[in-house]
Amino acid sequence: MKVGIDKLAFYTPPFYLPLATLAQARGVDADKYHIGLGQQHMAVIPPDESIVTMAANAASTLLQDEDKSSIDHVLFATESGVDQSKAAGIFVHHLLKLPARCRVVELKQACYSATAGLHMAMALLQQNPKRKILLLAADIARYGLGSAGEPSQGGGAVAMLLSANPRVLAIEPECGYYTRDVMDFWRPNYRDEALVEGKYSCEIYLDTLTKAWQHYHETSGRSFEDHQQFLYHIPFPRLAEKAHHVLRSYVDLPKAPKAEVSQQLDAALHYSRSTGNCYSGSLYLGLVSLLDNHADDLSGQRIGLYSYGSGCVGEFYSAVVQSDYRQHIFTEHHQTMLAKRQALTIEQYEQFYQYHSHSAQHESVPYTTTGKYRYAGSKDHKPIFESSGVTARAPGKLILSGEHAVVQGAPCLVVAIDRYTTTTVTAENKPHLRFHLPDIQHVGETTFDKLGKAKSRLQDAYGKFSRGERGIRDVLQKPFELLHYTASHTLEKLDPKRERGFEVSTQSTLPIGCGMGSSASSVVSTNYAITHYLGKAVDSKLQYELSLAAENMQHGQSSGVDLHIAIYGGCHLFQQGQSDARPCPTQPFYIVNTGKPESNTGECVSVTSQHFAQEESLLDAFSDVTHQVDQALQNQDDAALITAVKANHALLVQIGVVPKTLAKFIAAVEQAGGAGKICGAGAVKGEHAGCVWLLGDKIMLARLAEQHGYTLETLHAEAHGVTLV
Repeated sequence: MKVGIDKLAFYTPPFYLPLATLAQARGVDADKYHIGLGQQHMAVIPPDESIVTMAANAASTLLQDEDKSSIDHVLFATESGVDQSKAAGIFVHHLLKLPARCRVVELKQACYSATAGLHMAMALLQQNPKRKILLLAADIARYGLGSAGEPSQGGGAVAMLLSANPRVLAIEPECGYYTRDVMDFWRPNYRDEALVEGKYSCEIYLDTLTKAWQHYHETSGRSFEDHQQFLYHIPFPRLAEKAHHVLRSYVDLPKAPKAEVSQQLDAALHYSRSTGNCYSGSLYLGLVSLLDNHADDLSGQRIGLYSYGSGCVGEFYSAVVQSDYRQHIFTEHHQTMLAKRQALTIEQYEQFYQYHSHSAQHESVPYTTTGKYRYAGSKDHKPIFESSGVTARAPGKLILSGEHAVVQGAPCLVVAIDRYTTTTVTAENKPHLRFHLPDIQHVGETTFDKLGKAKSRLQDAYGKFSRGERGIRDVLQKPFELLHYTASHTLEKLDPKRERGFEVSTQSTLPIGCGMGSSASSVVSTNYAITHYLGKAVDSKLQYELSLAAENMQHGQSSGVDLHIAIYGGCHLFQQGQSDARPCPTQPFYIVNTGKPESNTGECVSVTSQHFAQEESLLDAFSDVTHQVDQALQNQDDAALITAVKANHALLVQIGVVPKTLAKFIAAVEQAGGAGKICGAGAVKGEHAGCVWLLGDKIMLARLAEQHGYTLETLHAEAHGVTLV
């Protein structure tokens, strides 16, 4: 049975010191660092970060969509423990809200301990393949201001979710190890900084490599050529490059040109060049970097890994990259995190450095980090760790019957689906709001004052729309303005005097503008995240009112259906602002996305309102068919459901929101014994009408969809509304 790494992610603080800045301050040539160490920057730990917050931040990335109930072990590898007795992992366990039925231990052997934890976990997974294990490696490298080791400082954390049948890396059982009692690097309890015999430590590192390799070779029978990639513990990048030369020489391979070795190792060393040393996490930061940055698909390739911890213990083992590994790593997240870091001056760096002295006890610590978790200070010698960010998730929806008619007062049947918008709000160091909205290609920041002025402009534009002086498309000029308005409106209502800024980051699995509630899901998840970040007690009624103001900017006069479902989830019969819950459907929903319509919801409502005004019987017809769909779903009567959906489609064609191309496709589905209908506003121009719900045999639907240029997708009902992740 394969066991290994199912997911992995890393975190480093939002600050760094360019080594050129350090070189200038210390009066040395910058090439001593850039060339001699192979490093450009080093991570700097701000006052309100620690190994606990860094590990929690790394872990929260990979656990975002994970069922935490199966995690029954947390192994925390570090040589920067926050307590001589209590495992740092217990603080992380609390921050991440992991199950109480869980073993948590801290492992220590210099930089080697994460590898020890990994192999311990492999045995535990063989014992019980259903469990999952969270392995954390976090450290802060400190050598002292002005010391020889200062430029190789750094810090960060790597989190790995370990499981049977892993999707990233399968660990092979053969390994070679070596232990020797030396004093090349040590960190006495009474000192804040490490002591190191630099040259001697490098010699021991390289000697241990050859002895661990020899044991591995004897155990596995593998040669150097059996490995396509190599990873080494990275105290500083140049030493890893030297290790590769030494290993090649040891196995009697000719010395490779320096440029060739650099090319072979550059992908693995890329992140370390920017973060510096993170001790127990260094080897695994190299693994993250390799998987994120290597240009080739590494599926099926064997990696040789050398782990070293001063004092000393070394180990060489191997692992095989799994197919589709790129679907389970967090490349974009890592690269964005590094790109957003702030460079410090030498004065700022030295000020931050002083906060992490063991002798300094701080009852409160200034806000500096932008991570989700922070060290808040200590009380009665007890460290306090807290969340500094909030993540909320809201579902999208399908309107099963009653679109357009609901605006006129008729009933509407709607269900929440398992597609979501997720919004994270985190602290910012400046008095501004930063928006990271990758789904609409928007990254920007604005002051509170500018945000308020933009809100006033949008309200003026909406007033003109309400008076018939302009169309709804003239209100929001750019897509990002919807969430700018959402944030501004909520702040004005709940925290008008706020001075400290924050970042709003949203990501969605809902297609935009296709009738699946993407705007409502975005507004609700953003409002929910902001209100909880502000620490305000806001009930569902106020959440709805706050969200409705923003949703009206998008749709003119929102029926409130999408918002209601995003807040409450489940299945509801909705009429004139009142909702009656229905049993949540258990059958799958088959859909095709025909593409974003040229017309928006407000334009479609304007056209259909004329039909309802001219034909009074239409409203009754829509009401009747909605009740038929409702009853058929409750009775699980497939034949009656198909009949009702066909009638619903005919009514939608009658009010002009079904393009001719789509009508031909649905006609083909009906001829094959199925049914279909739009699940949103549809379109009054163009050939795209967003989401279409289909009923019938799945194979038949997939075949017809492909013939007409669509792709069949499967959705399920979501019983829960907006929630904190």
